[in-house]
Amino acid sequence: MKLRAQFVIDITVADFVEAAAHQKHLAVFLQKLKQQYGNATLTMRERRQPKLASRPKLVRQAAANTVLAVAE
Repeated sequence: MKLRAQFVIDITVADFVEAAAHQKHLAVFLQKLKQQYGNATLTMRERRQPKLASRPKLVRQAAANTVLAVAE
């Protein structure tokens, strides 16, 4: 039987330089894990904010057909 253990760490960074610093810090932990689990890996990827759920078609059509009254 094979198992996969996974750690998830969400990090907020200002730029790629700060991201690289975190990656180096995590690489130190990775080396310690590799001593016992030789096939351990570190994967980092950008997480984007979830997109807002799209509105149902009828709501989009109603919004497109709505005329706003402008007070003069």
